[in-house]
Amino acid sequence: MTNDKNKAATAAADSSSSQQPVTTAIAIFSEGSEPTVLSITPFLAALAVLRARRIRAANPAGYFKGKKFYPDAAEMKLVPDNVRSPSNEFPYTMLKYCRTPQHVSNLFQVDAKQLSDAYRACFGKKRAADDAPEVSDDPTTES
Repeated sequence: MTNDKNKAATAAADSSSSQQPVTTAIAIFSEGSEPTVLSITPFLAALAVLRARRIRAANPAGYFKGKKFYPDAAEMKLVPDNVRSPSNEFPYTMLKYCRTPQHVSNLFQVDAKQLSDAYRACFGKKRAADDAPEVSDDPTTES
């Protein structure tokens, strides 16, 4: 995940049998090569999806009506009643909620606190806005 060339593109639960442990398939795309499909646990899939949503590499399933975002039915049924419906003043409330550890943990049926703690441990920040590489003020050093 630290390599900029790799992006987690898709995550889909495999529920083929109730007796087998639930696994998740995730496809990793690299420049100039075929996608690699890995089987991982739901917790790791949730962590990958949370990261992708936080850095805007992936978006929740849904649609825009006007400038307002509405999640699709599968995502919407996991949104609690206390989350504000989109309005002209706040058009992205559902979009923002669908990028939270609470929502992603509900999607993958994992513990929200553990997911949030793992996210902070792996990526160090709650938000990805500060993930840009540092630029040195010293012109003699290479970036």
